[in-house]
Amino acid sequence: MNKKKTFKDRLLECLGNKKPYPWGKSIGLDDGIVNRMLRQEKLPRAEHLILISQDLGKSINWLLTGKEHSLDEPDPNACIIHCNKEEQNVVHKLVEIFRNDDEVHKILVMHNINTLCGDKLWIREGRPERRKKYIPHKGMPERRSRQHVYENGNGNGS
Repeated sequence: MNKKKTFKDRLLECLGNKKPYPWGKSIGLDDGIVNRMLRQEKLPRAEHLILISQDLGKSINWLLTGKEHSLDEPDPNACIIHCNKEEQNVVHKLVEIFRNDDEVHKILVMHNINTLCGDKLWIREGRPERRKKYIPHKGMPERRSRQHVYENGNGNGS
């Protein structure tokens, strides 16, 4: 028996591992509304449907019918349309890097992006690690250079 998917089925599919009642509260739906949608299988009112659609990133049409309208499908180039030519070129280069380059190159690019955005994430030996904070009574954390390691006999040069 091939059962047709309902609004409830599509909602639960979108929620995945999220618990419905806490999720509902997080977007402004009280437990009664969530209960009516899930247990009584009632459709939500328009204003609630808009909240659900916005949070889940699904069209209202898909939530109600399971069918996408071609105008509702996300445009992968939508963010690029509002960029100037220089910004578009940068976006295209980043996409090319993430599609074609090796993992180390991707990690280095992400490190540079995070640094420019002010994230204090450092990459050491291919693994991200948080930068140690300055502690006034202890001073800055020690940063040993390769030269320091070789001079003290801990490297391959000794």
